[in-house]
Amino acid sequence: MYILRINTMTNLYDELSLEELAERIKNMQEELTAARKEYNEKRTANLRSLMETRRETERAIREEMMNLGYKTFKAGNIWSF
Repeated sequence: MYILRINTMTNLYDELSLEELAERIKNMQEELTAARKEYNEKRTANLRSLMETRRETERAIREEMMNLGYKTFKAGNIWSF
C-alpha cells in the first residue's frame, strides 16, 4: 500500500514542469511556515495569558505595598517576601 501511495504521488507531479514544481514547493513551504507559526501561537497562548496576568498582579502588589508605606522591597520575585 505504501508503494502504491508513492507511485500515486509521483504520478501527480509527473505532468508538472520543473518551474511549476519549484513554485508548488515554495507555496507548500510558505504554508508550512504559517502553520508552524499558528501552532506555536496556539500552543503557547495559555502561557502568554498567565504571564500577563502575573505581570499585572505583581504591579498591583507593588502599588499596594507602596500605598502601605513600603518604599523598598525585593525587586526580584515578589512572591517570596
